[in-house]
Amino acid sequence: MKSFQASLWLLLLLPFASSFADDAAMAPSAGDEHVDTAVVKLATQAYLFSYPLLTMYYTHEVSTNVPQNNGVGKAPLNQWAGMHQFPKAGFTDVVRPNVDTYYSVVFADLDEGPLYLSIPATSRYYLMPILNA
Repeated sequence: MKSFQASLWLLLLLPFASSFADDAAMAPSAGDEHVDTAVVKLATQAYLFSYPLLTMYYTHEVSTNVPQNNGVGKAPLNQWAGMHQFPKAGFTDVVRPNVDTYYSVVFADLDEGPLYLSIPATSRYYLMPILNA
């Protein structure tokens, strides 16, 4: 886990390492402007690619770091976590939740095979977005 985090931070910070080098050691040359533009473009692409992955990783860590389902949207891996009340204004586990929606979430580990979900036939409307990261 720690090596994963370290490698992601290294990926994000490596393009910026050249900006901290000694200016005297880096004499200007003919292609510097092109290199700087390429470094900025690469750093921007790395950030845009990795930011959602890091956000989902930290959401996973916060949501599954409990010994049992606590009724406030947190549960261990492969357990359904449902909120039994509407989120309060100070709720910050998810960015900008709706305050009139009951939330449920599951972080599924499919390494051992598929998980099956069975919902009884009722007159309720269910919406189940699935994120894959």
